[in-house]
Amino acid sequence: MRVLNLWFIIWGWVFLPANSMAAYSGPQLKIPMKAGDSILLTVQAGGRVADVLGGGIDPFHTGNSYFSLDFDDRYAGDPVLAAASGAATVYRGQTGYGNYVVVDHGGRYSTLYAHLNQIIVQNGQSVRQGQRLGTIGNTGQSSGSHLHFELKYSGRGNDGNMAIEGARLDGLNWESYRAGQRYLSTNLEYTGFLYRPDGGENPHACADQPAGGADTNWTYSCRDQRESFESGETVWGLFRIDEVFSDHRFKVETFRDGVFQWEWTAGWNDVDERWGWRHAYFWPRLDNASPGLWEFHFFVDSGGGFATQPTGVITFEVEPREPFVFSEDGGTNPQTCADEPTGGAHTNWVYSCRDRRNIFRPWERVYGLLRIDRVFADHCFLVQTYRNGSYQWQWEWCNRGIDPNWGWEHAYFRVSQDNAQVGEWEFRFFVNAGQGYSASPLAAARFTVR
Repeated sequence: MRVLNLWFIIWGWVFLPANSMAAYSGPQLKIPMKAGDSILLTVQAGGRVADVLGGGIDPFHTGNSYFSLDFDDRYAGDPVLAAASGAATVYRGQTGYGNYVVVDHGGRYSTLYAHLNQIIVQNGQSVRQGQRLGTIGNTGQSSGSHLHFELKYSGRGNDGNMAIEGARLDGLNWESYRAGQRYLSTNLEYTGFLYRPDGGENPHACADQPAGGADTNWTYSCRDQRESFESGETVWGLFRIDEVFSDHRFKVETFRDGVFQWEWTAGWNDVDERWGWRHAYFWPRLDNASPGLWEFHFFVDSGGGFATQPTGVITFEVEPREPFVFSEDGGTNPQTCADEPTGGAHTNWVYSCRDRRNIFRPWERVYGLLRIDRVFADHCFLVQTYRNGSYQWQWEWCNRGIDPNWGWEHAYFRVSQDNAQVGEWEFRFFVNAGQGYSASPLAAARFTVR
C-alpha cells in the first residue's frame, strides 16, 4: 500500500508542474509590420532558412535567439511597429543587430527589432501596440534589408524556455511559422491619437472662426457650420483628433475641382505622453474663396511622418456670388431730385436727397441717384441720357479697391443734367462688375421737364 501511495506522488510530481510551466503568460503579440501586408517569412524559429534563399540553418536564430523570425526585405523602408505595448530601449550602431529597439512588455517579457534603418522612438519612451518604432533597414551584421524579430523572457529566447513555449503571434503559435510561407499582419498602426468621424461631423467647414479654450474644456466649435458658401467668403475647416499621446503635426492640402492649390502645416510639441490630451484641433482658413468644388485633406504626423492618405476630408461647394444686389425699393431706386444727394461716414455711407420728384421746370438741374447693395467686386457705373427717345450723352465712373472678402454694404452713383429742356427724359443706368455691361440697362429713372 505504501508503494502505491509513493507511485501516485511521483506521477503527480512529474506531470502537473510541467503543464503549468508551459503556460505562456506574456502579451498578445502581432506581426510588427503594417496590417494588410502579406509578408514572406525568410527565417523561422530555430534558424531554418527559406528555400528561395538557399535553405540551411541561420546560426543567428539558434541558442539564445531561437525564438526569432526574419521578415523579408520587400518592404524595405516601411515602418516597423511594436508587437505589443511597453517601454522602449534604443540601441544604435551595434555590431550584430545594428540599430535596434527592445520593448519591455512587463512580466519579464520583451521583444527585439533589429537591423533598423531609422529609429523614431526615444530611449525609455512608452509605446503602444502598433506604434512606429522605426523603419526596416540593413544595419549591423545583415546581408540585406529585413526585419529580425525576437521574443525573450528574462533576456532569454532559447528553445525549451517554458515561459515562451506556446507564445502566439497574430493568433498562430510562434513555432508554427514556416520559412518560405506568407503571413498576413493584423497590426493596426497606432498613430498616437484616435480619429472619430462622428457620423460625418468631423471634420467640417464653417463660415465663422472656431472658438473655444479653457472655459469650454478645450473643446472648439463654430456656430455657422455649412457645406455651401458664396465666392469671396472666408471658409474655415475644423478637424479634431482625440486621446493624443505624442507630439504631432497637422497638415492640410487644399484642392479645387480636383486640382491641388496649396498646403499648410502646424505642430504641437508639448504633449506629455504619460497623460496626453483629450483633444487636439486644427482649423485652416481659406480666404476669398473662388467658385468650385473644394476639398480640405487633413493629415496627422505623430512621429512617423505624414501618411500618404488623408485621415479626414472636408468637401464643400463655393457658388458664384452676384457681385451686387439691385432693389427698386418700391419704385424709389433709382430716383431723381432737385437737390444734390448728400451723405458719407456720418450717415453710414447712405446717400439721399431732400427734394425728390420727377417733374421739373425748364432749365433746372436734375440729379439722378442709383444704389446697389452687397457689392463684392470692383465695378463701373454708366449712365446714358435720353430726351424724347433720342440719345443725348453718357458718362462712366468706376469704383476700385473693393476687398471681395468683405465688400461694401452699398454703392451709389449720382449724375446730373444741367439746364434741362422741355421733354420726356430718361437716365438709363448700367453696372459692370467684371462681366461687362449688359445690353439692357439695370434700371431707368424717368422725369418730365415742362
